[in-house]
Amino acid sequence: MATKTDVARGSQTFKPRRRREARRGDSGPEAASEAQIVDQVEGGARARLDAGFALDAEQAPAPTLASVADVRAHFQRDGRPIYFVSATSFNLLGVDEWVKNFRFINYIDSYDGRHPNVFSPGERPHAAFTSIEDINNYLLQHEEVREYMARHGGPGRLVFLMFDERSEALAAALGAEVWFPPARLRSRLDSKVETVRLGNRAGVPSVPNVLAAVSGYAQLCGLADAGGLGRDLVVQTAFGDSGHTTYFIRDEADFDRHAAAIVGQGEVKIMRRIRCVGSAIEACTTRKGTLVGPLMTELIGFGELTPYRGGWCGNEIFAGALTPEIQARARAYTLAFGDQLWAEGYRGYFELDFLIDLDSGDLWLGELNPRITGASPMTNHAAFAYADAPLFLFHLLEFSGVDFDLDPEALNARWAEPQNIDSWSQMAIKHVEPTYEVVTAAPQSGIYRMTADGRVVYDRFEHHRLAIQGEDEAFFMRILRVGDHRYQGADLGILILRGRSMDDNNELTPRARQWIAGIKRAFEVRPAGPDLGELKQIIEGEPAVLYQLSYDKEAVGSFEEALAALDRLPTALRGSYIAELRRGWLLYQAGRHGESDAAYAGASELAPAAVEPRLGRMLPLMAQRRFGAAVELGQAVLRRDPCNYIAMSRLAYLHYSQGEHEAAASLYRRLVDAYPGDMEVKSGLGWALLKLGRAAEAATQFREILTVAPRHAAAREGLLARSR
Repeated sequence: MATKTDVARGSQTFKPRRRREARRGDSGPEAASEAQIVDQVEGGARARLDAGFALDAEQAPAPTLASVADVRAHFQRDGRPIYFVSATSFNLLGVDEWVKNFRFINYIDSYDGRHPNVFSPGERPHAAFTSIEDINNYLLQHEEVREYMARHGGPGRLVFLMFDERSEALAAALGAEVWFPPARLRSRLDSKVETVRLGNRAGVPSVPNVLAAVSGYAQLCGLADAGGLGRDLVVQTAFGDSGHTTYFIRDEADFDRHAAAIVGQGEVKIMRRIRCVGSAIEACTTRKGTLVGPLMTELIGFGELTPYRGGWCGNEIFAGALTPEIQARARAYTLAFGDQLWAEGYRGYFELDFLIDLDSGDLWLGELNPRITGASPMTNHAAFAYADAPLFLFHLLEFSGVDFDLDPEALNARWAEPQNIDSWSQMAIKHVEPTYEVVTAAPQSGIYRMTADGRVVYDRFEHHRLAIQGEDEAFFMRILRVGDHRYQGADLGILILRGRSMDDNNELTPRARQWIAGIKRAFEVRPAGPDLGELKQIIEGEPAVLYQLSYDKEAVGSFEEALAALDRLPTALRGSYIAELRRGWLLYQAGRHGESDAAYAGASELAPAAVEPRLGRMLPLMAQRRFGAAVELGQAVLRRDPCNYIAMSRLAYLHYSQGEHEAAASLYRRLVDAYPGDMEVKSGLGWALLKLGRAAEAATQFREILTVAPRHAAAREGLLARSR
């Protein structure tokens, strides 16, 4: 969400939900196309998953689950381990109480070893984290994680907040299944441009818009005029946090400020600008239909909670959230969108953001998140979940391979009843002041109580929000730990309350403000960088602290906050080569690919002989599908450094992905000659040869890989594809 009340909108025609037909085995041509891509390019993730289901069914035949009671009983009996691998346990809080062998493997233990099902391994040397995916991949390779899994039933099934193709390969190497659709499919659906098209196919309208590449302000105005959008516009790029990749354009001066982030990005979404509030709804699309949770309001941009204008900072769930008409329309749209996702080959949990026009009351599709989200703890602990089962249980059911025969329409009707929606709210609390300190004391996770005079005091340890006994209590899950730096934008923790945190005017209530202030007061800090000698002065001086803060935020996926730390460097250092190089990388990770391209170009100007900014610049160019420019850069690097591994491997991937298999094979061959022990480049060579019809040569590569890496997923699939 770009701002709390000011995002593009227009007019709509409401369409009632169409009746859903039985969907076992249902798939359209687009789903088949995606599955083919996954099988051929990603090593057959979907085929392995389906094969795993069939194997489970053969080993442990089970009767069809015909009721919610059967579903609950199944997960209480099923001893197969399921692990949530992520930075923290927040997104799936409490699921372990519904699933017999559900455990959390997390980088940060918010409970200091007191939660029976949370495991955090000891720190090991690792490359700098650049995303949550990197954290998860580090965990999947950690010796203590493997030992923990062995003690608790083996690698089993894995669920994530975020994962990538590397995660899938690591899971396969462990012998584990990933219980989400393939990473490549999720990435495609994550595009805001693709979301518009999906909505159009499903009959779920987006804000009046035009999808087009933008080359300049005059052309933008022409596109807007042709689409009847007016000149007060919102432009949104395809990927990245919508709060940081949404640009408001009223005139040419506005456009010039954001041109680097818009021009050259490929297709962007150009929308009419309107006043709105945001809402969120989560759902799960299955072979029997889509199940839909309650509509939630969102907390956006409150200065007490976040320093970021338009930043998400919480949710509310209550029976009177928005009008009955809006709630019914949102549910109908979500059902239709679930149908479309299934046709695309996606199944399981997803979230939709809807925008409600403050002037007209119209409802528009805002954004798709094909995953669990920050709102998931609210959905999975609503009253309907305790009357029936949490929504996420149906995601697990869809991937379990167990047959079931439930009636989604009946469940959806029951879950929509006001008595099945109780009142809760959650607030994500950040440090909002522009200060830099080291935490010396931090509040522990558990139940806190507000006294009659408004003080917030620790009451007792708990790890479940249901332990809250009244509106004078709250559950706090700490994130920032003793020894961490507290700086503007640092995540302090999550606070969950009974009742609302906002009033009817969408402002924080006095009670909510008291809770926020009380939790913040529980943190104790000391200034960073005391004058204790030359080493201390260097490593705790302002530039070093800011760089370290940037690394720390990058490690948990908070790329905008990592960038904010760089922006606070002293003026003389802000435009340095290292700062520009790092800025290019962080902007790329944040999905701001045009700005990333510009930052890497700036680093190249500062160090003309350096190859690393040119290698870095290939990434945003590839993300923008500017493949020709990326190839030119890679070739320029090879002219300077003919054996550069990164340049050759990226060029090989570019040629392969564009169907230029001869060129890909040539580069992969050079890489194999230089790095004969690198199984990934051998796999790339094998697949390029396979595409060229040289099956025998491809099989040689795959066999050599499997001789030393018997669980290598891509080599296994390559050998199977060759035999087919």
